Amino acid sequence: MTTSTNQSSNYDASGMDWLLGLYDQAFVGGLLNTVQYIYRDAKENPVRISVPCCFSVPERAYASMAQIITKSTGKNIDVQNVPRPFFSIYRSPIKLDDTRSVSEEHQSVVSLWDNATGQFHNDPAYTNAWSSGEMPMGDASIVNQHWPMPVNFIYKVDMWAKNRRHIDNASIQIMRKFIRKVYMLPVNFSPPVNLIKVPIFRPEITDTSALEPKDDNRSERLTFSFLVKAWIFETPLIVPPISTIQATLYGSTSVLASAEYDEIIINPDGSVT
Repeated sequence: MTTSTNQSSNYDASGMDWLLGLYDQAFVGGLLNTVQYIYRDAKENPVRISVPCCFSVPERAYASMAQIITKSTGKNIDVQNVPRPFFSIYRSPIKLDDTRSVSEEHQSVVSLWDNATGQFHNDPAYTNAWSSGEMPMGDASIVNQHWPMPVNFIYKVDMWAKNRRHIDNASIQIMRKFIRKVYMLPVNFSPPVNLIKVPIFRPEITDTSALEPKDDNRSERLTFSFLVKAWIFETPLIVPPISTIQATLYGSTSVLASAEYDEIIINPDGSVT
């Protein structure tokens, strides 16, 4: 027997974001871009702007920032002329966090995607119904989302500046986020995850200025280490509603029937009713 189904669903799992790029965007946008400094324009007016950022290991920080400036302005800039202050960001490799793992029977969460309203509906009963094969679908898609993988990683952020004033001002602005030791960072994922908040812990701060060359262009440098307790999401299993089933039945030598069925049942012995 061969079957074909006419399925309809407005939910698209292809855009599911399960990698770390969204954490990078949220970290820069939700935390670092809030750090500002003041400079004087051509008319000596004070202007407040966010400290620029680049993702790079410290050894290539100036080269990476020069590339960003060149790409955005169309003008080539030498690494010696990169304006300061700026942040360079390096994300460490991820490590599994066993303290946030769950038992095997709780590794799957089932919800419904309503095609008519474009809304998700969550209920613990859905997970039990999925396991028992009694899931009521109607005009809805079933979404089976595995429990995410708990991981930890560290953002190492170096701030490069011409003077200590910029360093001190940035430190004060960052530490304001961590008065309660933990900052809950909002991260936007695709449905069914949507918005989650992950904890970032008060950073360890190290003065690394001594590592810089001792010349007239020497940078003041401060290194922040932020521990992040994150989640890595897998692509959900999507079961859309089935509107019709086209079944063709074959005998030993010839086609017996071809028809559309509102309901088709395959019995344990292999027979079809």
